[in-house]
Amino acid sequence: MARHRCGDGLFCLDRAIVIILYQEIRLRYLWNMAEMLVSNFCRFVCAALIACTFCLPVHAADDLVFAVANGYPPYQFKSEAGTPAGLDVEVVKLVCARLGITTSIVQGPWDDMVTALRIGRVDCVAGMEVTEKRKNIFDFTSPYYSRRSAMFTLEDNRDIRRLEDLRGLIVAGDRHSYTEKRLSQLDLKQRIRIRQTRSKDQSVRLLKSGDVVAFIAPVAVARYLARRHDVALHMIENSDPGIPVALAVNSGETRLRDLLDAAILELFHDGSMDALLVRWGSK
Repeated sequence: MARHRCGDGLFCLDRAIVIILYQEIRLRYLWNMAEMLVSNFCRFVCAALIACTFCLPVHAADDLVFAVANGYPPYQFKSEAGTPAGLDVEVVKLVCARLGITTSIVQGPWDDMVTALRIGRVDCVAGMEVTEKRKNIFDFTSPYYSRRSAMFTLEDNRDIRRLEDLRGLIVAGDRHSYTEKRLSQLDLKQRIRIRQTRSKDQSVRLLKSGDVVAFIAPVAVARYLARRHDVALHMIENSDPGIPVALAVNSGETRLRDLLDAAILELFHDGSMDALLVRWGSK
């Protein structure tokens, strides 16, 4: 009986040992539970990341938004009904049909559409000319046609038959075009007043009104607008070998680019793209 009195110290010692052993067992149990929870959580996170990377689609089915310019026929313009039309618009529809996705197309001045892509308001700009400078900003699909630009004046303007005749005069420009680069090569760009316009349609109107004496545009665009505005044009120079045109996405959007690119290559392979280009006079 004396063993159970705290005064002997034996009872308190036995009780302390039991408590210590209990706490150690409890801590080991809690530690094992924590390890198991952390391990399961890590497995869950890894599985989720893998699913996001390999299983989920690049975009939702109706999530792709394309941008095109207006006043740039026959490539990009507004139809009489006020809807986007042109070769590049048809390419977008063909590509999305091949991918089995729906899309929306927004339209506006070219510079505004390029800005919309850069700030992420649209997923892709259709019909962008591929240049080294732009490759630093955008990723491009394989080209699906090429454009040639030239300088045009009125047919009855006999004073202007060469690029050198434009010294001191005002022309409507085409930023980043081969023709503007050609003017720089000939040391003429600083000697000509170049006025940038919001569309090639505006450039032709300025030519008809006499506000400019010439304008730069892709050959197909100039010919299309000449028929629309009933104006006879003279091509001053036609040395452009052509520049490739493709779909553009923001730099780093490689999965989206590859998805669009695969569709374009399939359309060329089965002849659908060639048929479209022939119908729009670009092949």
